[in-house]
Amino acid sequence: MSDHILPNSLAELLGLAAVLLFLLTSLAAILAALLVRRDNLFYLGFQLIGLSIALLVSQGWLYDLAFREVLASPAAYRQAVWTALVLTITYTADMGLKVFVWEGVLARDGREAVPRLLVNVVRFLIYLVGLLTVLQFVFDQSITALATLSGAFAIVLGLSAQSTLGEMFAGIAIALSRPFRIGDWVRIGNLDEGRVIDMTWRLVRLEMRDRTVVHLTNRQCAELPVKNFSFPNDRVRMAEDIYFPRGFDQERIKAVVRRAIAKVPTVLAEPAPNAVFMAVRDGVDHYSMRFYIRQYELRRRIVEQVWRAVTAELAHEGMAIAQPRQIVDEFRRTARDEEAALPGAG
Repeated sequence: MSDHILPNSLAELLGLAAVLLFLLTSLAAILAALLVRRDNLFYLGFQLIGLSIALLVSQGWLYDLAFREVLASPAAYRQAVWTALVLTITYTADMGLKVFVWEGVLARDGREAVPRLLVNVVRFLIYLVGLLTVLQFVFDQSITALATLSGAFAIVLGLSAQSTLGEMFAGIAIALSRPFRIGDWVRIGNLDEGRVIDMTWRLVRLEMRDRTVVHLTNRQCAELPVKNFSFPNDRVRMAEDIYFPRGFDQERIKAVVRRAIAKVPTVLAEPAPNAVFMAVRDGVDHYSMRFYIRQYELRRRIVEQVWRAVTAELAHEGMAIAQPRQIVDEFRRTARDEEAALPGAG
């Protein structure tokens, strides 16, 4: 038995103060978690870790003072404290994942997006590692058989749910990289553009312009190229082809087109609208009208406004739009085919 029971040195007094401090803060964290916010459970883990370390450092005198009647020997005291330390570290890791990962970086629109199955599997593995650590290093028990059985179970589970797990991890990759968000206008692969209306652990739902909904798996979204018209830059450049007869003054055409586009209120003033001469095509001059918009969901309406403004300005200037011969010939062939298909034709 020790010569003294109460702490009488500076180190022992500091140890006692640490034990009391972390005991009180742990109780306060428990009350805060119950009455205020469950997020405090994560900070409770740090208080419990501190309390376990203080109990471990103070074992020389604390066992005789408070635990002699409960635990058979100082060795049992050390085993109990080391077990508490490992389990509190495990608990803190679990709560940290919950607060900062599951409900943090991987959350979507303030709600948990990771499936409960994956969350529970990860939690099971965390506590399994903690339990195996206690058995191996605290109680000096062989864990070979248990570790082998756990590994075999994990392999079987992974193989049986390979497709589902692939979708889960693809969803996590999307949540981390954030190529798009709910509400963004995107084009995925060769699909038409659509607005993201929902994102789950398995699917991404796009509402197309015709109000139909396309369901894409997370793996498809992770593998296909994604063009986002809304994020991170909500300014999108539009380009519309326009043709003029050969011989028109190029600088005048550019000035008229720029002036007309600038009159459309939904077109951004910066960067300024522009007209670029592209090439001579099928006997006409090919230009590209370029301008920036911010409301991409109104793209077609804004393009219509631009064309109305340009054609009105050209008419005011006495300038006419031309069409390449290839487009004219195609239009004539289509008209002839439709006329020949009419009942009684020929």
